[in-house]
Amino acid sequence: MSVEQSTFVAGLSLPQGNDDAATLLQQARTDSYDFCVTALPHLSSSTPRLDVTALESKWWSTSIVGEVTDPPSENSHQDDNMVTDPPPVPGAKLVSQLSSPHTLMSAEKTLRSSITWAGHMNIPAVILPPIPGHQLGAMNYARMVSSLSLQCSATNVQLWIRTPFSAEAFSEFELLARRIGNASNVGIILCFGLDTHRKMDSSDSQTSIHISSIGLLHRFLGMNLKCVSFDTAIFLTNKRGYPTLSKTYQLLFIELLRRVGRTVRVLVEGGCRHHPPMTTPDANGATGCLPYLQYLRHLRNRQEVTSLLDTEESAMETPYLDNLQSPLQPLGDDLEFSTYEVFEKDPVKYQNYQNAVELALHDLVTGAKGSLDSLSIAEKREYGNNFSHRVTILVLGAGRGPLIRSSLSAVESFNRSQAENMSSVSSGGGIPALVKARVIAVEKNPLAVLFFEKFVCQGGSLG
Repeated sequence: MSVEQSTFVAGLSLPQGNDDAATLLQQARTDSYDFCVTALPHLSSSTPRLDVTALESKWWSTSIVGEVTDPPSENSHQDDNMVTDPPPVPGAKLVSQLSSPHTLMSAEKTLRSSITWAGHMNIPAVILPPIPGHQLGAMNYARMVSSLSLQCSATNVQLWIRTPFSAEAFSEFELLARRIGNASNVGIILCFGLDTHRKMDSSDSQTSIHISSIGLLHRFLGMNLKCVSFDTAIFLTNKRGYPTLSKTYQLLFIELLRRVGRTVRVLVEGGCRHHPPMTTPDANGATGCLPYLQYLRHLRNRQEVTSLLDTEESAMETPYLDNLQSPLQPLGDDLEFSTYEVFEKDPVKYQNYQNAVELALHDLVTGAKGSLDSLSIAEKREYGNNFSHRVTILVLGAGRGPLIRSSLSAVESFNRSQAENMSSVSSGGGIPALVKARVIAVEKNPLAVLFFEKFVCQGGSLG
């Protein structure tokens, strides 16, 4: 359970109270959410933020994500508890001003002031509005994001751009990424909202939806995907009154978790739209959105996900995911103990080496081009009459010896299969062609010799 909790980071964004991060975070953490989204203040606003002193800096830097919104004068008044359908996209009007030369300067000033405040508060990430569809607006948006990414590189603020799950939106972000030089601190928050939901519902073939959607998802996974957002409006209601996702969304979410489940964050937004039966007084949680988190965690705990994410190998890989690594120089530098240890946990590499050596032995002994030397009579007396051939395996760059162990295991497996095949022949009378191996290990790191010496002391045979 602790492994799952550490790899499933979920946040909450509510239309009401998104300018009071202290209260929302307290309620969200009561419902086991890890972070919440708050609207970034507009410095021109006369309404003060009362939560700036209600939260310590450690909460601002770990559990708060900012969001660029429209200035107060741009928003129409609505009841805090009202959930609109479709919900308005935060900051959409502000970004649309980038398309007009008359409002361009004002919009850029507002955006920059919001990001500056986020950096001052050490907020780790800021959600930006979607890329405008207008060509001029998209170019100005890219220029602005490029400037903001440089500004944020000094404060370690990540910029998450709202991107609907559609091929058009992917193309727009791909173009933006090229325009800003693929800045590493600019990523995607992939939004599954009402627009996407209605497009899927309007299609006649669910099979075609699955194929095209999975293909599109893989394209998004190839970009800098930071977060995935589920609007509560796309959740269906099951027979018991609890929220659930359609089969298509389940398939997409599970595939996403299987691929990037250890690094991607999950965001629930849009407010409560479902009212399950109140089995207990706090069944819906302090926010009213506890059932959504419980359902998403249920999908996270499905066997096809846990079998990939909750393994020892996955835990070992986590610190290295999405990190630029300096290339190792094993011919110039002597690798450290911990580096060897990490490499040796590769679940595929050494098994493939063993399979390759075993196949090579099969070709050399039983194939038409057999070229192994036969053992002399003296050697047969020393090793046993069952052995008929000698093979020398040269391991260059032996490290601490995992390739040596794989090679010797391959020889043992080959000899075992040869003996089993010979015993299964009904005519009998044959002698299995068993191989005696000699391994020559070459390693430039003198510290690794200690491991070879221990191997030989334990009965290994090295040349």
